[in-house]
Amino acid sequence: MQKIRKILNEKAHQDLDAIELLERQLKIVKRKKIHSDKELNKLSSKRIELKVPSEQAQSDRILLEERLEIHLKQEQDLGNTQSELKEVSNRLKDAKWNYEVLFQKYQVLEKNTREYRNQFEHQLLKSQAR
Repeated sequence: MQKIRKILNEKAHQDLDAIELLERQLKIVKRKKIHSDKELNKLSSKRIELKVPSEQAQSDRILLEERLEIHLKQEQDLGNTQSELKEVSNRLKDAKWNYEVLFQKYQVLEKNTREYRNQFEHQLLKSQAR
């Protein structure tokens, strides 16, 4: 009977030792879980902190793309306007040249007209004087 008691006591002590060991392991696991939860919360808040600038950067990128598109359109319009301006400038230059040529022809005609009028008047006066 004592042997059985001794065996049972040993078994009980072994079980108690095993329970103590499991309780210590449970405490370690709980501490690790708490630490992991804290790390998870830190990482989660860090992710949120990073998400806000990332979203801002995304909206800034979209805004810059829109501005670039507007700039490229304006640049294209400016190129078209410059081409039109060059064409109009050439036409104006040609028109000025034509005007100058015609004006010189007009001056020659006017000079010739004056000369013919003077000759005509001179001939008229000559014929009246006779």
